[in-house]
Amino acid sequence: MAPVVLDELEKRTALPPNVLSQVLDITKSGLPGERDRCKRLAIAGFNTATAPAMSSLYIDAVFFSIDGKAATEAVFARLEQMPVAYQPAFAQVVLTHLFCDRYEDQEPHFRGLPLA
Repeated sequence: MAPVVLDELEKRTALPPNVLSQVLDITKSGLPGERDRCKRLAIAGFNTATAPAMSSLYIDAVFFSIDGKAATEAVFARLEQMPVAYQPAFAQVVLTHLFCDRYEDQEPHFRGLPLA
């Protein structure tokens, strides 16, 4: 199923966020060759997305499922191209999307750590 979905992802570059999320979920769980193709498409989508929420959907597909190093490099490259005034808002939206629900149901591993 992933190859067909990847073909559609290549053709349709303006998917709504809820559809894009489902498409990326399907493609990132494909076979190794399909995952490589998904990575290339997701990084390209991340680099061209104009809305931080859309960027975060693309980078999430790569970061947690396919290639964390490539995703990290893409985020830093994008930040370097962006005016400094926009960087905090972009980082906040992308990081919140990536990490907001990952650990909310888990207890912290460490308690009472001294921060000073």
